[in-house]
Amino acid sequence: MLLSTLGCATSGNTECGRLNEQGVTYLNANNIPKAHATFMEAWKQEPQNPETLYNLATTYHRHGQEKPAEQYYRQALQAKPDFPECRHNYYVLLVGQSRIVEARADAQKWAKQRPTSPDALTQVGWLTRLEGDLPEAQKPLQQALALDPHNSMALLEMGKLYQDYHLDDRARTLYARVLQQDPENKDAKALLTSLKPEAPRK
Repeated sequence: MLLSTLGCATSGNTECGRLNEQGVTYLNANNIPKAHATFMEAWKQEPQNPETLYNLATTYHRHGQEKPAEQYYRQALQAKPDFPECRHNYYVLLVGQSRIVEARADAQKWAKQRPTSPDALTQVGWLTRLEGDLPEAQKPLQQALALDPHNSMALLEMGKLYQDYHLDDRARTLYARVLQQDPENKDAKALLTSLKPEAPRK
């Protein structure tokens, strides 16, 4: 299960924003020690900045240090509850610790607070699919795509659901839609590659 985007640069021209951008560059180059050190510098500038807290959590998470990762994800979500990448990575962490029931309950609570958020609905759909209830997972994913037909994560999750139903052609169509709007989307590329080649038409 993949972590969401590797890092999040802070908007604005502050020193904290500059350090976050630099840290994300290191993170994307897989230089975790330098990324972590740079994010720590950003944290000293603005200790409550949610993007910095999220970035720190991601470096701990990728290092397998789950306790501080969870702590920083939680702090980031306290500062910015509607933070899709952070929510997703936090849930990935919980699922990896066999705490999927806790993750799904949190996602459902978020979706209840934000009933028109495609990001919240997508997380509920994803976690419900992981639990094996495909018909129940389909409902929030359909709602998410009705609200935002271009939401990449919702498209990817609906594609995975179709794969679980062995409807590979439908899944392929959705992955292709993601790549149309985001040609560099690694998840969509990997999922498309994992599908069997399309049967030749007679």
